Amino acid sequence: SRQFHPQGDQFHFVLAGSNVGAHNLLTFLSQLLRSQLQPVQAHVVLIQNSHPPYPIERIMRSATYQSMLTYLEGNIMDDADLNRAQVYSPHCRAVVLCANRTTADLQKEDDRNIVKALA
Repeated sequence: SRQFHPQGDQFHFVLAGSNVGAHNLLTFLSQLLRSQLQPVQAHVVLIQNSHPPYPIERIMRSATYQSMLTYLEGNIMDDADLNRAQVYSPHCRAVVLCANRTTADLQKEDDRNIVKALA
């Protein structure tokens, strides 16, 4: 299965959760670009349980983001998948879990994301 390999001293973020859609991904990427004073050095590893939906594939192929984005099909609760995303690497700055704010049961969604964060 596919694995992320950081380039040199490049740092990265891992983005996961039940609500990482195209809008949330674009918001995260654009904020990351704006926060950097130098040319893009950061990389984003997006890990999801399924093949990327078409809107995310389009973002992955765009000239603006394709060099800073890697998509891994996997489970954030699986240690092997976390290793593939290089979560334990000193270059991993953060793991960001995107919660579904429109769910019928916000408490259940929060509980699920807390368990993921603690795993």
